[in-house]
Amino acid sequence: MPLRDRMLNLQELRKSALFTGIEISELRRILPRLEKKYYSRGDVVFKEGDPSRALYLILSGQVKIIGRDEQGRHAVIMYLHAGDFFGETSLITGEARSGTAEVVIDADILAIEKEVFEDISQKEPRVLHNVIRILSQRISLKTRGLVQPSPKAHIIVSIYQPRKEIEGAFLAANLAASILKRTGTRVAVLDLSLKDANLVKILRLDPAKEIKHQEITRELVEKMLIPHPSGLQLLALSPGFLREGKIGREKIALILSILKEKFPYTLINTASEITNSTFEALDLSDKIVPLTPLGEEPPLGMFDHQEIVPVYYQTSQHFLSPEASLKRPPSLTLNWEPPQLEPFYKAGELLVETASDNPIGQSIHRLARHLAELKLGIAFGGVAARGLAHIGILEVLEQNHLSVDLMAGVNTGAVIGAAYALGIGSKDLLRIALKLASEHNLVTLTDFNIFQGGLLTSKKVFKFISSFISPSSTFSQLKIPFRVSTMELETGQEVVFEKGRLLEALQAAIAMPGVFPPVQIDGKSLVDGSVINPIPVSHLIEMQADIVVGVNALSPLRKYPSAGFTDGNVEDWKIPDIIMRSFQKLQYEVSLSKTTVADLTITPEVTEFSWKSVRRASEIIDAGRKAAEQALPRLLEILNRRKFYRR
Repeated sequence: MPLRDRMLNLQELRKSALFTGIEISELRRILPRLEKKYYSRGDVVFKEGDPSRALYLILSGQVKIIGRDEQGRHAVIMYLHAGDFFGETSLITGEARSGTAEVVIDADILAIEKEVFEDISQKEPRVLHNVIRILSQRISLKTRGLVQPSPKAHIIVSIYQPRKEIEGAFLAANLAASILKRTGTRVAVLDLSLKDANLVKILRLDPAKEIKHQEITRELVEKMLIPHPSGLQLLALSPGFLREGKIGREKIALILSILKEKFPYTLINTASEITNSTFEALDLSDKIVPLTPLGEEPPLGMFDHQEIVPVYYQTSQHFLSPEASLKRPPSLTLNWEPPQLEPFYKAGELLVETASDNPIGQSIHRLARHLAELKLGIAFGGVAARGLAHIGILEVLEQNHLSVDLMAGVNTGAVIGAAYALGIGSKDLLRIALKLASEHNLVTLTDFNIFQGGLLTSKKVFKFISSFISPSSTFSQLKIPFRVSTMELETGQEVVFEKGRLLEALQAAIAMPGVFPPVQIDGKSLVDGSVINPIPVSHLIEMQADIVVGVNALSPLRKYPSAGFTDGNVEDWKIPDIIMRSFQKLQYEVSLSKTTVADLTITPEVTEFSWKSVRRASEIIDAGRKAAEQALPRLLEILNRRKFYRR
């Protein structure tokens, strides 16, 4: 082993918790007996059931330990970084390996053979003391539930734009600032751009801090990190240095390994050209964000093991055709024009700090929550007037700066969710509901229509919905991904809408069986989905929400005063009420089982309101407001717990 390598490895040994308190002379004695090996991502150091021959010390990179959970299934037990050691338990007990060690990010690892470990332990008993101390800490963390098994505890995200345009730098810097703001944790940006106007110049930082022709070492990386006023840390390799093509996999892996130790999040601004450095950075990333013009397809064939988070951008040159607007919308779309980016490129201003609430800023914040695995999904369950409680819940979320990222809804929840996803805020929804309460009844005698598949026609309800949701609106225009749940009468199967014309889906969603006639769509007779899925939290899970909230605006049956049918102008109508009450008990019982998979269920107290209590909209909305305020501490606790694991 060359002298220089021995000196570097000696420094790493001294940093390891395994050799805390061990004399340097002893480390020099054992160093020649240690075997250093380079492992690539996906390499297995040892497998479950292998004989125990060595203990391993990580010099750089990351390794995951895969064991078995309480049900005997394979699961990630922990992630280890530079300075950590593993394989000690089986080495001490002499038993076969109880788990598998797999490399997550390319790693340099020292193997300490059993004979060498026993020799060291005899001469320096403190080594065994260190092993026992670290094992005790790991067991304590696991017992307290603080071991985070998610591989995203430290995330490397590459922003990749195949086109030679400038938006990649804009997105990388603003996205990193948004993640920092959302999570309150440390975030680094690695700039691998080949453009002369790289992030160092755009953000008005010290160009002397660019890595140019120096040898890449841990000390250099730590020294050349550039702090930004936002709290970000930037590490930049000069474009000239990158163009030389001398930055290969091992150097990129070393840089990312060091950043991964120091920062829970590392964002890479890659070059559009596929150079050595770009290819290796993409390959070593956990997630790739391909930045693609709307209407085009991202280059997914380039990637095999990374999680792909496609982001589309739209300018005046990238509008969808009418046909494309009816297809399933992209989950993440940025709408921007070059003038909106000028403050960043001309003055180094981060839009998420100076104009956080504009549409671009909101889209970047949504992407940040997606990458940080903090996506909040809400399922709206509530029929007719009781569903107005959702407005009060949305109002409380807005007041506490909690943004909704994914939604699903049935019946009134579908209508309110669709309006909110279009960008109609809680204040406007409140105004719309109060207008309904003062000027309209949910149904009147003129709506009697017994020969059309229901007792009443839904035309008046539908006309009112059309007053704030345009008939031309499509799912592709929604700012928040949204699903509408309905049921096919013939089969009893759920039919879910997430593309096409919005009002068409909503007309089916409000078609309460027996009350309003079914809606014919694509040859199917569709009715309100709350009959089989009253709180569609299952869709949030399919949409990969990280925090799932169900809103149960249903209620158990109770005895109403005056025989129970005294709301509005239809006191003498009892058949619709009989139908609604017949479904109410079933819906409520099903709703209790559906919400068991949610992280949190918000339950407004709407028992005293009937399905047609539209005139009491203000009271129903207030019930939602109160329920959300009561649930808020628990929701914040859930969010903060997810953030904790990344600090």
